[in-house]
Amino acid sequence: MEIAKSVQQIKPSYIREILAAASDKNVISLAGGLPDEKTFPIELMKPTIEALPQMENVFQYGSTAGYQPLIDHLTEAYDLPASHSVMTCTGSQQGLDLIARAYVDPNDTVVMEAPCYLGAMQVFGLVQANIVTVSQDEFGPNIKELEERFRTQSPKMFLRRS
Repeated sequence: MEIAKSVQQIKPSYIREILAAASDKNVISLAGGLPDEKTFPIELMKPTIEALPQMENVFQYGSTAGYQPLIDHLTEAYDLPASHSVMTCTGSQQGLDLIARAYVDPNDTVVMEAPCYLGAMQVFGLVQANIVTVSQDEFGPNIKELEERFRTQSPKMFLRRS
């Protein structure tokens, strides 16, 4: 059986390559996602970790919608109408992937700030978006460039680095 063309065009993960290099014990990494293990609050976590076997549901799957008290809080805090619902994700990468697959067709234009989150570039590349960038100034995205991209390229969305 032949692998799908969409999978064949996947490039190596930039994030995986960066994390592999940054995980080297001889490297002092300033990258996100790799905090110094010495800063982990192990002593603070020990009582909870030791209590895990007594927590009946901890080893079961939870609701696929997410943690209900969090969903309720977000629904209330953002005053969502009944036609909207909260969707929780395991991380930003999953959220970006869901957005890309739900809203972006091949060749749709997506504008991103440069530099941009490598994971976003990879996700929108996988859905074959036409990725264009705008530079940043001291206040955020270069507004003149952004206006030009919207005027000339009619992007489907703009991703701002935050």
